[in-house]
Amino acid sequence: MSFGRDNRKSIEMEGDSGDDKGSVLESQDAHASTAVGVDAIDVEKGLPRSATFRLPDPATFGVDEGGRRTFGGGYSQDINRERTLEKTQSIGGLSLARASARQNIDPRPRIAADFRTLSVQVSHGGLADPTKKKQKKDAKQVKDLADLDWHLLPVDEVLQRLSTTSKLGLDKDQVLRRRKQDGLNKVSKPPSQWLRKLFHYTLGGFGGILIGAAILVFISWKPLGLPNPAVSVLALAIVLVLVWFLQAIFNAWQDFTTARTMASIGSMLPSQVHVIRDGERHCFPAEDIVKGDIIVVGMGQKLAADVRFVDLAGEIKVDRSMITGESDAIKCTIDKTDDNYLESRNVGLMGTMCVSGSGGLAVVTAVGDDTVFGRLAKSAAKPRTTRTTLETEIFYFVLCVAAIALFLAVACIIIWAAYLRPQHPAFMSDSQMVVNIVSIVVAFIPEGLPIAVSLSLTAIAAKMRKSRVLAKTLSVVETLGAVNVICSDKTGTLTTNKMRVTSLAIFGFDDTVSPTDAVKQITIGAPVGEALRSLAWLAGVCNAANFAAPEDEKTAAAIPLADRPINGDATDSACLRLCEELGGVEESRTGWNTVGNLAFNSKNKFATKVIQSGDASSDRINVALSSHHAANFSTSSDAIILAKGAPDILLKRCSSVLDASGEVLDLTPERLARLAEIQSQWADNGQRVLVLTRKVVSRSDLPATLDDDALLIATADMTVVGLVGIVDPPRAEIPGVVATCRGAGARFFMVTGDFQKTAVAIARQCGIITARQVYGFDDLSDANLILPEYSFLNDNASRPQLALSLSGSDLQKMEQHHWERATRFDEIVFARTTPEQKLRIVTEFQARDGVVSMTGDGANDAPALRQADVGVAIAGGSDIAMESADLVLLDSFSGFVDAMMLGRLCFENLKKTVSYLLPAGCFCELWAILMAFFTGLPQALSNLQMIFQCVLIDIGPSLALINEKPESDLMKRKPRNVKKDRLADWKLLLQSYIFLGLPMTAMSFLQCFWLLERRGLPFSSLWLHYGNNPLQNSDPDLFQAKLNEGNAAYWFTLVLAQWGTLLIVRTRKLSIFQHPPYFKPETSNFWILPTAVIALLITVFLSYIPGLQHVLNTYGVPGEVYGLGLAYAAFMLMLEEGRKYCVRTYPRGFLAKIAW
Repeated sequence: MSFGRDNRKSIEMEGDSGDDKGSVLESQDAHASTAVGVDAIDVEKGLPRSATFRLPDPATFGVDEGGRRTFGGGYSQDINRERTLEKTQSIGGLSLARASARQNIDPRPRIAADFRTLSVQVSHGGLADPTKKKQKKDAKQVKDLADLDWHLLPVDEVLQRLSTTSKLGLDKDQVLRRRKQDGLNKVSKPPSQWLRKLFHYTLGGFGGILIGAAILVFISWKPLGLPNPAVSVLALAIVLVLVWFLQAIFNAWQDFTTARTMASIGSMLPSQVHVIRDGERHCFPAEDIVKGDIIVVGMGQKLAADVRFVDLAGEIKVDRSMITGESDAIKCTIDKTDDNYLESRNVGLMGTMCVSGSGGLAVVTAVGDDTVFGRLAKSAAKPRTTRTTLETEIFYFVLCVAAIALFLAVACIIIWAAYLRPQHPAFMSDSQMVVNIVSIVVAFIPEGLPIAVSLSLTAIAAKMRKSRVLAKTLSVVETLGAVNVICSDKTGTLTTNKMRVTSLAIFGFDDTVSPTDAVKQITIGAPVGEALRSLAWLAGVCNAANFAAPEDEKTAAAIPLADRPINGDATDSACLRLCEELGGVEESRTGWNTVGNLAFNSKNKFATKVIQSGDASSDRINVALSSHHAANFSTSSDAIILAKGAPDILLKRCSSVLDASGEVLDLTPERLARLAEIQSQWADNGQRVLVLTRKVVSRSDLPATLDDDALLIATADMTVVGLVGIVDPPRAEIPGVVATCRGAGARFFMVTGDFQKTAVAIARQCGIITARQVYGFDDLSDANLILPEYSFLNDNASRPQLALSLSGSDLQKMEQHHWERATRFDEIVFARTTPEQKLRIVTEFQARDGVVSMTGDGANDAPALRQADVGVAIAGGSDIAMESADLVLLDSFSGFVDAMMLGRLCFENLKKTVSYLLPAGCFCELWAILMAFFTGLPQALSNLQMIFQCVLIDIGPSLALINEKPESDLMKRKPRNVKKDRLADWKLLLQSYIFLGLPMTAMSFLQCFWLLERRGLPFSSLWLHYGNNPLQNSDPDLFQAKLNEGNAAYWFTLVLAQWGTLLIVRTRKLSIFQHPPYFKPETSNFWILPTAVIALLITVFLSYIPGLQHVLNTYGVPGEVYGLGLAYAAFMLMLEEGRKYCVRTYPRGFLAKIAW
């Protein structure tokens, strides 16, 4: 990538790749306003919903003479920057979305994020992780871009290949042929997905089974039920259709982002283009452009297609922020500047705007969907097609349940056809058989599960918002619970981002000087005082920060220097305060004009400023320069190049050093070693170290235009003025946060652009590094170093911890065998990393069963954030980073611990929901039918009662479980193994079907047939009689009335027994007295009792209303059924209390091993 192309929110001075979070928020989308009718500036504000930030005074935006984004004005206004975060999920056939109030969504952040990802992939010769199914389907797009060579060819060859010339352009016949071949120059709309969506809404999840069951029940009513079709069968069919219809409507409640995105994309392209054809200049609609057209490029014009520049009459600059997200305009060239097509400056991309220069010519190399913008636009409009881990869990659960249900249905059909129909023809008619088979299928399926899953995710996301964490997608909520590798930035994430200078060093002065001591040295006129004053002057002048304009001058004077608000990043702010303390910022900057500026970026790791005298007095010149340089400095013809940044980078560009006496000495290896020693000492104490340098040059030796490339070349043979050490202490809560995450079984790594020793020192203060010895890259090749294979499921904390520190240069040298050993360490610090290396870190750990969380705030972090299982952006970072991330932290990183805990809680509560739904709504209902098939007993629970149990009775309590508070040991458990830990594994099924379902079934049958016995239907007259009962033969209506009462007893027993189940499944190991639903705030769940009571009231309503009794074949029950049902619930609760006690007391015992 080219120099100076990093879109950091604020200038970061030390060398931290994306660590400094400044308070100055630049616009990513502001287009330059020019005098040729360009649209006014569009500042798109993109922070999360409900996030309020204190910005320093509204800024004015524009483009300076150098083509860079500028901002001005003071800052003192509260601004609410709202960004709609799309939430579209499909879970088990259930789609859930939160619609935006806007008609169209802004696709620019997503397009820029896609561009950054593609650029990294093309630069690295392919996909970041070609083994992933998600990325395999994008392989062709990456390969096509990597194969483009328009930027590599000479201009003449480009024109020859396209059969055109720069003077004449294309003729009419060529235009017609190419338009017929390539089509119009416009981005196509994606194909309609209505049929697929309709199929998904109506037949996704359990929908296909429900509507199929309803059709069969209608058939069993008529014609199979003729001549006496049962009203209850019709009611069952209607209920099934109603349930299916409600689920389809709920599935269709989604946000149509594709159409809204494509509608927004159209406004990002130009409408008219100046083209040379047949040797004449014309103005055509943009969609009429074809490959080979020669277009005229001038200020204020958007490029209508991808082009290769062939003639630049002067300097042409293009703003590519709409696609790349980078705010600085780039200088166009004729020859290639990068092997990567997407990064070379001799290529112009569709949709970008010329902000400087005129008269340039470019040849069109791609139009419409073949342009980079067209590819990115299609990607931005394309809906997500891959399943998340939770969606996969639900899919397999639905598949498994449906397969078992169909197996049982087929088995029952075979039994009916082979035995019951021939031997007992009066027992079960064709119509009754169809209804019973449908009931088996419907009974086995927990219809309430999809709704419970989606509402659970939504509830957890709402709790995250209360913790100042925004979950952009519902799926990430569950993924958080499986995170076992956490990669975090340092500055502003782990540290306070409130930096202050604590140490100064001048070569030749042995002692480290504090700012307070420096003031004394300057005041008393000590020999080193002059050098210290020059150092402070340079810190204030080579600085992009400014003190905020005070609202009241009187009160401003009373504010301590450390508390004065500053507009700028934390590093610059620390240097600005140093300058103010040692000599005054206004005094230092007065009399100097800036003629060139190179902002810090993650590639250069230093900032450069070129100044020249305006009306600087000799005293000011003496402060800025040593006496020798000051005496020979010409205010009219000389300039000063200032640079500050990372010592390990900037010292390589230095050839001399300022001595404490004011003399400039050659930078010999011995002197360089002394400076490196100081840097190492300070870094070991956790200080960020900057080197400040300068050079006096003749203005005539500098190019007329000081662009980024020219400034990079000019920053050479510099003179070291001194070093400053900056302290950025860890946040007070971070050691506890790190300890909590590590206690939860997740490894916590630091990924920073800071100096390696500084990073390790801060990591020790944060608790990321606890081992006494820290290994390095060379140790990875040491065969004597035994590294145990790492598994996050092992008790890794019980053994000595292994620590590793790697720099960006180390990462460049690492092969697979190095990564194989590096990923076995418990504690790792990655220092001096680039955004591309962040991506590599993510993919290497993912390839070794890592579920990775990665933080980032810059546009270049987008590939790593997207690749990570959980991408985390910091509020105030770039819109592109927030677009790429899954989580946005609105406050400190401590919110991530809450999110991680809630992610685990989400999966835990879903397991509890499933465990609640299966016993009564599945197991007990199923056996009521199977016993009829196998033993000839009348069906103990009617088909309608089964449906009501699933879709009405159990829904409320199951939803109450999603509000369960976390158990006390939740963050002490190991992360979930996404490959093995299922939502409904064998342990949960054993708990639901055997420990809970089997006794509940037995109790329900007991209640049913005990009541029938009391009503004159002894059990012996029903068992193996297959409908051949005297009462049934003599008075069918009376028999049916008694059976309805028995069905009611079975049903009421289920409903009341579920009260006990509801209390049982609230915890996996803890007693109800340790985790009570009431009277203890940290464990309470208000909805437990109300939902249980409502479930009973619904049952009473359906069973006691005379009109409903006739239609639904329901019946009331005597009081002893209530009493025995509650007694059974209490008995099961006590039995489970004993089981949980054994699990807690004997954690390695048999019951503990089979416990869910």
